[in-house]
Amino acid sequence: MEGQIAEAIASPTVDTDCSIRRSFVLQNEFFLDGARVMAIDASSQVILTSGRAPGVGPEHILTKISMFAGLGMQNIHLPPDTKAIRDICILPGGRAVFASLGRKLSIASMATNNVVLQYDLPVIL
Repeated sequence: MEGQIAEAIASPTVDTDCSIRRSFVLQNEFFLDGARVMAIDASSQVILTSGRAPGVGPEHILTKISMFAGLGMQNIHLPPDTKAIRDICILPGGRAVFASLGRKLSIASMATNNVVLQYDLPVIL
């Protein structure tokens, strides 16, 4: 995004009487059917949500939403043995770590929208 000026989805406005009160104006909204877990990275202005892929089948996806107008939503398809996402954390450097009910710990690159590492978690009896 270097060299580009991006318009924010929600922008602060100041009252015309120059008071210090501020409000936000909704500029866009996204429909997320079945989103379950969410993570927000305010510094890079990205929201990640997890859910099932639209259509038939048990495929689970992450949806990356840019809070800048015009950049929209992108799906990150997860490996077939990944089940529902239990928790997500956005890491510095453009990566996200998430744990799934399929006993997987995974790291996804938000730059390439791909899972770059995946670990099998041990079963605790």
